[in-house]
Amino acid sequence: MPSVFLCSDEPGLSAVLARSFRELGDFALGGSCASLSELQDLLLRFEPDVLLIDLATAVNASDLGIIRKAAATAKTVLWVRNIPGNMAFQAVSLGVRGILRRKLPLETLLRCLSRVDQGELWFDTALTDSMTVTSRQALTPRESEAVSLLAQGLKNREIATAMGVAEGTVKVYVSRLFRKLGVRDRFELALFGLKSAEAARAMAAPARPTGQPFPTALRTPVKRISPLA
Repeated sequence: MPSVFLCSDEPGLSAVLARSFRELGDFALGGSCASLSELQDLLLRFEPDVLLIDLATAVNASDLGIIRKAAATAKTVLWVRNIPGNMAFQAVSLGVRGILRRKLPLETLLRCLSRVDQGELWFDTALTDSMTVTSRQALTPRESEAVSLLAQGLKNREIATAMGVAEGTVKVYVSRLFRKLGVRDRFELALFGLKSAEAARAMAAPARPTGQPFPTALRTPVKRISPLA
């Protein structure tokens, strides 16, 4: 059974999660701590599958540095009340696999943990709405293919192999897509791809009941998004 390690400054949250995990049988709470400063030594002992970070204050660059050093093997999910867009991009670049707003229901958190444990990325819709730019520009089939592959975390040379083109051609595609979609960097472009894929699935799927959260999650295994080579 996959294990979750919780880092939270909210008293009593670990007991709530442990009870929920026992009832559902999907995860086991392997341990918990109350601050990021305790993480590194504890994770060496517990070696969880998923690390869940829940902090009352907004995540900053110093926090992300601590998380990166501590979570060498665990898949990390940020359960946040607030996170600036630039911090969200940096979190993704450092290997964070999921970012979820704290006010969403516990059931949504459990689905997020399950998807991330299976190797997927998870960003809830409100977050991706603030991190991506909606564009009316139509992409060519090759541009769409490049965006899709980039959203799966592939590097330029891997995208080139998958598309059967030179690595330099991929760099041209990516630069062109920055301008065409109005995104600032590779991470925004990947999130645009995630959001577009989810929107396409939503159009093909039955309507959801009103009020149910709809996460933006990639449903195929992904690797960490890499800087532009």
